Amino acid sequence: MEAIAGKTDVTSLLANTSTIEHLIVHDVGQANFVTLMGKDNTPLARFDAGWPISFNGRTAPSSTSISTEDIPIILSHWDFDHLHGFYRFPVTKSSTWLTPVQALGPGQAKVANQLAASNRLLGWSGGTLSVGAVTLLDCNGPQSSNDNGLAIMAVLTSGKRALLVGDASYSSVPSQPHLFDFLVVTHHGALFSGAVPRPAGRRALSVISVGQGNVYKHPRDQAVAQHSNGGWTVSATAAIFQPVRGDRILGI
Repeated sequence: MEAIAGKTDVTSLLANTSTIEHLIVHDVGQANFVTLMGKDNTPLARFDAGWPISFNGRTAPSSTSISTEDIPIILSHWDFDHLHGFYRFPVTKSSTWLTPVQALGPGQAKVANQLAASNRLLGWSGGTLSVGAVTLLDCNGPQSSNDNGLAIMAVLTSGKRALLVGDASYSSVPSQPHLFDFLVVTHHGALFSGAVPRPAGRRALSVISVGQGNVYKHPRDQAVAQHSNGGWTVSATAAIFQPVRGDRILGI
């Protein structure tokens, strides 16, 4: 179905990600969609392309800031709330997707087949790889959709580091020696295994991509407390810790 990507393929795909100035964690309700931004607010790549699935549809925003640039999409894993933007945003159909190699259900296979038919689907299972300012992290958890997907570390032009893990528990993300300035919290604030990544300082900011009133009751108080006690300032795309919902910017 998907072509297995080699290092040369990934290097070519992500060649424009050498200067990342900030990240936009988009408010897409109970889903995940992040854009890596370069100079002059130029979109460079996306991490996930999510949109709420039916039973969490009420969490969707009335409008979004998703741009129309044709840029690569790095998919954390094949859960629909991380890829359902394929049916919402036309640009995602013309983008090349770099995805983990996982077993797919019928709905996921339908998306994969459409991308593969236009040569826009690359699978990565080659371990850790740094390209430009992005490091791909091949998660090593059990063979479940959450814990054996892809995470990324992005080094901004400021020198600050951001970690994005999709729904992977921190225990399944290859260990990093770094302290992090920014974190997109795992699994929309669900319970998790493993230690919370270490923040670089008191101003380190984490974001939970979550839809208020979702059926899973995310974020969980225990997960929020673990991040807060671990030294992170916790925010969310929903109106939980801020008075209004909306995109959250990391790096500005």
